[in-house]
Amino acid sequence: DSEKEIKSIDKVLTWCGDYCKHCFVCINICPVKNLKFEKNEMVSLGKCTQCQLCMKYCPDFSIEVKQENEKADN
Repeated sequence: DSEKEIKSIDKVLTWCGDYCKHCFVCINICPVKNLKFEKNEMVSLGKCTQCQLCMKYCPDFSIEVKQENEKADN
């Protein structure tokens, strides 16, 4: 199997287009309307509040939300 392309769409969101079937669940469930498709690619509008609803309800596990505080401590 070839590697799946996981794309960083902003500082906390990653999206895998190989898994995504464009069902719009993530777009519709987002309380701040942060996500949209542009030319078949997921786009973040930079408003993510890290509520993780998109990740929890995605039937294809194609979107991931990282907490900003998961950065390594220095």
